[in-house]
Amino acid sequence: MEPSRIPARLDAQAGLYRSLLTGRRMLVVLDNARDAEQVRPLLPGAPGCMALATSRRQLTGLAAAEDAHLLTLGLLSRAEALDLLTILLGLHRTAADPEAIREIIDRCAGLPLALAIVAARAAAQPGLPLARLAQELRLAESRLDALDGGDPASRIRAVFSWSYRALHPEGANLFRLLGLHPGPDIGLPAAAALAGVPVAELRAPLTELVRGHLLAEPAAGRYSFHGLLRAYAAGLVATHDDAVGRAATRRVLDHYLHTAHRADVLLTPQPHPELLPRPTRAPRPRSCRTISRPKPGSRPSIRCCSPPCGRRRPPDSTPTPAGSPRRSPRSSTGMDTGGRWPPYRQPPWRPRDARRTRRARPRPTVASAWPRTV
Repeated sequence: MEPSRIPARLDAQAGLYRSLLTGRRMLVVLDNARDAEQVRPLLPGAPGCMALATSRRQLTGLAAAEDAHLLTLGLLSRAEALDLLTILLGLHRTAADPEAIREIIDRCAGLPLALAIVAARAAAQPGLPLARLAQELRLAESRLDALDGGDPASRIRAVFSWSYRALHPEGANLFRLLGLHPGPDIGLPAAAALAGVPVAELRAPLTELVRGHLLAEPAAGRYSFHGLLRAYAAGLVATHDDAVGRAATRRVLDHYLHTAHRADVLLTPQPHPELLPRPTRAPRPRSCRTISRPKPGSRPSIRCCSPPCGRRRPPDSTPTPAGSPRRSPRSSTGMDTGGRWPPYRQPPWRPRDARRTRRARPRPTVASAWPRTV
């Protein structure tokens, strides 16, 4: 078609495009679409035609208004990743070093592009041992550098940046800060403490990250991302103000500390419980009645935030006086940081009876078995 016949307005161009498809059977492939608004003018209207659109974002608007069928492609499983590497490298090479293959699959987090980049590097250098590639991926600092195919389309850091640059400022800031969280996943209250904003203001950025596939929600209210995205987010934090990262880390640790302290007071009511300093600009921890039963999946995050006894304290914390006994990483109830009672001790009474017997019962003797610490 001559350029002079193409109309200037977008709606007129879409009408001409659909008229040219009338009476034909065509499959229109729209790859790497930015959003639903970019796809909508290119949808064919004639019977016998179909459009296939791929995007890094969830195109829920097309499903609601255009009756599109959404298909979400997740990460590859171990078996699928092994099949992909076997196709790209050959069975003789993958079977020669199965331990290196398993580590490569784990470090690539089942991401097809990352696996393809590693396979391309191994195919380009037949003499390069797969164990050497696995060693490069083992270090978090150089993991993204090892996944570099030489051009922007095959550079994992550049591919992540395309989705990151499309975020709003609030979503981009939250994505960077999530790279500082030590646990495998994070809950909504802890994420609000990390960002230093109320929970109500955090729902929109979290939704944006989930729709952009920069964050996953494996369970209701629990958010996580794979190791490659975590390394990318941590690298973005390092390029920004380091003081912002330290303040965010302190806020989320304060959140876990005060939440664990409230649970400790609930499980073992005391006449004069220890008072903690006010947390640094973080959402108020939930009341004791709402945290008596921890949510599934929250225990690994609390355990990652609880350093073992003897680990160096944060620079801005109060040092332990010389000659003082080393404190045990246990609460005043005698429970460990995972929320389990030792096998040789039983709780003095059930938590649901604590409020009824708080005044009638003295402080339990089990509290003297462990040094007090929160």
